Amino acid sequence: MTEHSQGGSPYRVGSATPGVKPPEQPPAPEFDRRMRFHPSQVPGIVLVALLPVLSMFGVLGVYGDSVSTASELVELTVEYSATNRFKVRRPLNIELTNVGPSSLPTVRVALSASYIFAFSDVALTPGPEHIDGDNYYFLLSDIAPG
Repeated sequence: MTEHSQGGSPYRVGSATPGVKPPEQPPAPEFDRRMRFHPSQVPGIVLVALLPVLSMFGVLGVYGDSVSTASELVELTVEYSATNRFKVRRPLNIELTNVGPSSLPTVRVALSASYIFAFSDVALTPGPEHIDGDNYYFLLSDIAPG
């Protein structure tokens, strides 16, 4: 009975006899190592090469801006996203500062409903006190100076 019929391997593994060296490998074949592109691939390659450069100059980023206004009692600063990207969230921050000498009992801030409806996935924190057809009203109370 052979080794193969008993479940063993038909090949015998062994080591070379001492002093015998394996044969030299054949040399690699010669071929032209230049990159070649089909003409329709060139615009895509240029675009892929430009993306990191455009990103470094901020062309592809999300930009924020702010606007401020003040009266003799309050100062209002709004930080907003100047550019919006798909599925990139950026908050709208409204900061109201009492610049007067005494506390303000109540300040009412209104946001246009049409502005809010221009965005998807809107969360208002804190929530509005009152909503009518055109505006969302927020009541801020007991605002200390400074």
